[in-house]
Amino acid sequence: MTVRRIVGDCTLTGLSKPRYKLVKGAMMSFLKPESLRSYVSHLDEIVHAHIVSEIKEKESINAVDFMKKLTFDVTFTILFGIDGKSPKEAMFHDFDQIFKAVWFVPLNFPVSCHYAKSIISFILEQMEIFLRKRRNGEEKLTWTDLQSMKYTWRVAQELMKIIPLVFENFREAAKDLYNGGYFIPKGWKVFWVSHGTQMNENIFENPKVFDPSRFKNPSKPIFPYVYVPFGGGPHMCSGNDFARVEILTIIHRMVTKFEWSQGDSR
Repeated sequence: MTVRRIVGDCTLTGLSKPRYKLVKGAMMSFLKPESLRSYVSHLDEIVHAHIVSEIKEKESINAVDFMKKLTFDVTFTILFGIDGKSPKEAMFHDFDQIFKAVWFVPLNFPVSCHYAKSIISFILEQMEIFLRKRRNGEEKLTWTDLQSMKYTWRVAQELMKIIPLVFENFREAAKDLYNGGYFIPKGWKVFWVSHGTQMNENIFENPKVFDPSRFKNPSKPIFPYVYVPFGGGPHMCSGNDFARVEILTIIHRMVTKFEWSQGDSR
């Protein structure tokens, strides 16, 4: 069963080209960086409230389930302006069923001693922001705070390189074309896999080594369409900037508000 059959023909991937441009244009007016600036404080409030309510008095959590609920809560509230618990719970049930049908998400957070240096740099950056805001009597995150989380974002980039948000996808050839010496007839579907480029040692040096610094000073240029956590080209994920804001906000609150330890691997 294809993703389109599961989620329906009214998603972006199922729309005709004219309709796709119209709908994506409307979405981008909301998701562009200029608009996201105004959502940061509210998004931070939602993340903080959700984390406190879900983790309060719990000794351990299931990270995958927790992050699914948190991501859905933030997106649903920001996009639709609905704060009520009941409608969100009802919608989450449907979302969760689709999520299970479409995606299998592996979990591999950098918690071993192999990643010690990266973890220390990552935590120090977050604590520096936290202490600065406390000295200034501030509470909520701002757009400026997020822009200063450069190392944190490189950590997120490296995680998305090793464990892509989307592992593979199809693209249909709109016309006859040649690529890499191969002839691809119009109408044929091309199957691409993220790891084909993101874990390719000819593109990324030591691709299996967790190294966020590769996104600061890459030993080789990172060409378009080789690092594709959000896809690429005209069909690149419209919410990539929104995802960046959400990821950085969640990481900041998780690091600065709680103490963490690795649980039972079972």
